[in-house]
Formats: sequence, C-alpha cells, structure tokens
Amino acid sequence: MAKHTVKDYAAELREIFDYQSYANLMHGIGKQCNGQKLRFDKSDFIEKSLEEMSGGRLKWVDEEGYDNVDTKYDYKLEIKYKEDSLFTKKKVYLKEYTTKYTIKNTQGNSYGSTVQTVADYYLFFQQNAMGILSGEYINRYTSSTDSGINAQLPLRSLSLVFAPKDIKIEKHPSINYKEEKDKMQRNIIRSMIMNHL
Repeated sequence: MAKHTVKDYAAELREIFDYQSYANLMHGIGKQCNGQKLRFDKSDFIEKSLEEMSGGRLKWVDEEGYDNVDTKYDYKLEIKYKEDSLFTKKKVYLKEYTTKYTIKNTQGNSYGSTVQTVADYYLFFQQNAMGILSGEYINRYTSSTDSGINAQLPLRSLSLVFAPKDIKIEKHPSINYKEEKDKMQRNIIRSMIMNHL
C-alpha cells in the first residue's frame, strides 16, 4: 500500500492516539525519570503509551531501528523524545529548530552521519506535543558525533500531530514512579527468598 503523505498521516494519528492521556502521563511522571539511570524507563513509557493509547494499533515491538509498528499499515515507527524540544517552555512558541535528538547511539563506534536502517516515520515528542517526519527525509538533518548520530530539524519539516494548545492538564492522582518501581523490585526479590525451616 502506498505510504500516506506526512500531513495526512499526522491527521490520522491525531484521531487514533489519546494525546490528552499521554500529556497527563508525562505531567504525572514529571522529572522523575530524567536521570541517567531511569531515562530508558521514560522511553519505555512513551513507546508503550503509543500502544495503550491507540487501542493497541501502534504496537510496541522494540526492534533495531524502530520502536512501534502501525498494525493497520505495517509502518515502522521510531520514537524520539526530549523535553521542550518542539515548543519553548515559557511562552509556548513553536521553535524554528528542534533540540538535537539522538537518532542512533553507536556507543563510540561512529559509522558516519547517515542512518542506514530507516523507519517509515519518525515521531518526535516533547511532554505535550508531537511532530512526525517521513523516514525518507531523516538523513537530510543528521550529523555524526563520537557516540552516534544526531538530528536537529527545522520545525517546518515536521507535521504536528498535537501541540500544547490542544492539551489541558487536569487534576489526577500523583505518580511516584521511583517508589512504585522500588516496591516491584523488592516484591520480586522477596519472592525468591527461600524460607528455611
């Protein structure tokens, strides 16, 4: 099946993704997962929320080069997140350029400035906004570093799915993720402790 235009696909994602619940989730997590030890957990939250908040359509697969699959079209989706990367924090203006996103971490082995295995679409998130780019254009904006491949994109290259003006944060139960994770880990540990008579 022919791929959608980015604008049309962004409009469809807006219809099927519960972006208000996503923004509530990110607001509830706040800065708890910003440290180096928990930043991968934050990525999991975002990628898994795409599945849960799209009725299962944007399935989380965690494969090399893509994180989710749109099961309706079999599109491979790569997810990138940085706080306040699309809109300014204070006056909530759309930026001219995104913050630099890490597109591929080569762990010290730089293979050049281009992505070899390209996803169908790249979804760029901040806590209350998302824009998408067709994978065919990703290498227009990439550059290499000692540790990987980055991209800083002009905002005009992205089609916005939702923006801060679309979000209304309402009161909801607070999330203490560190405490919940600690409880889970301790429960697993305790389940392994043998009762010696």
